[in-house]
Amino acid sequence: MAVPAQEWLELIEREYLTDFILAGGGAVKFAFGDAHQLEIVARVLDLLSARHGLAHVAIDAVTTRVHMIQDVFFAIAGALEWDAMAQCFVESLFGRMGYEWPYPGEAVPIHVLAERNRLDVTLLRRDFRQWLTAEVMQDTEMTQDFRMAMTQLCLQRLEPEDAQLGITTPVVQWLRGELRRIGALKQTYITARITRHNARAMLRSLCRWLTLCGRQGLFAALDIRQLGRPGATIGDSIRSARGRSWTPSRYCAKSSMTASILAGCC
Repeated sequence: MAVPAQEWLELIEREYLTDFILAGGGAVKFAFGDAHQLEIVARVLDLLSARHGLAHVAIDAVTTRVHMIQDVFFAIAGALEWDAMAQCFVESLFGRMGYEWPYPGEAVPIHVLAERNRLDVTLLRRDFRQWLTAEVMQDTEMTQDFRMAMTQLCLQRLEPEDAQLGITTPVVQWLRGELRRIGALKQTYITARITRHNARAMLRSLCRWLTLCGRQGLFAALDIRQLGRPGATIGDSIRSARGRSWTPSRYCAKSSMTASILAGCC
């Protein structure tokens, strides 16, 4: 049964964003309407996500093959500020350990941090790596490659990378599906590309990482109106689990002018 947009938005906030999603739940919801209505819905969902501490990402089937899970992950990864998330995690980590971060929101060389907290830089470096091991590398809710990537990003908040190695940029490119050669990550021990075989696990890892970085989860809005347009280029045919194939034109009857909303938190 269809409900008006305003009522639907109130229901989403009341029944899902207020407690269910924040408690670790997940949901997929759909909104139907014309272009103007869906634009308003998208704006309100963005505001609701910010209000409840969720990372909000908008994905359009015009530019993203939404039936390919790795492409959905790449689109989400491309919209996130990975350095900022690592910064938030590292600052929070030092705060929990009782140390002062001299310049909030900025990377700080480890010797500056050691001086501010009157610590030996060698001992601080050792402790920091031990904390990352306990907090990130041993967190099995994330895949091993994802843990390695996040550890490298966190290390760079205190230890500026060697320009010869250039680790941070390839790691972010890997997360966003832009890396051409996996060999560029040899120094990080990341061993595999992100494909349809591991993208779901990567998405679960991302949800976990968002919570570690102070977010309450992920809210991804998928605009799938492209599927119902003549000559849609998302793909010639998509095959279901039962072997039936369908095309955008066949799907049009059920999803014309539709936006799909996915909310998830791990």
